Amino acid sequence: MNITIEKADSQDAAVVEMWEMVWKERIANGYATQIPSINAASIFFIIKDDDTPVGIRAFQPLSSDFYNLYLSYVKQEYRTPAITIQTYNETIDEVKKLGVKRITTNVLSTSTEMIQNFKDLGIEPVAYRYEFDI
Repeated sequence: MNITIEKADSQDAAVVEMWEMVWKERIANGYATQIPSINAASIFFIIKDDDTPVGIRAFQPLSSDFYNLYLSYVKQEYRTPAITIQTYNETIDEVKKLGVKRITTNVLSTSTEMIQNFKDLGIEPVAYRYEFDI
């Protein structure tokens, strides 16, 4: 495997393809009801194995130095601790170059894999968000 991260924009074919694939999967699994506009985010990184897109990270600015990690996805067969740590560290290094100093993101409480990934990176939640059906 040759995992790399490339900055991209919303018009990049790999970004559009990964965006649609991820959101269709989330809809199929009941985590979303529609595909949000790709313009919800403004900074994109494509995770590649050689030239094949295998993941995406998309950020949404909340202020000049505070960004929301709007979308983070890596194909199942690439979800190893080593790849997770490598891609998060490289993504963080890239957004730091853009002046970002703080990042927020939401993680579903049922997403134990994602919660564990953050713990492995030494990141603990600041607060918990509750969602419930009425």
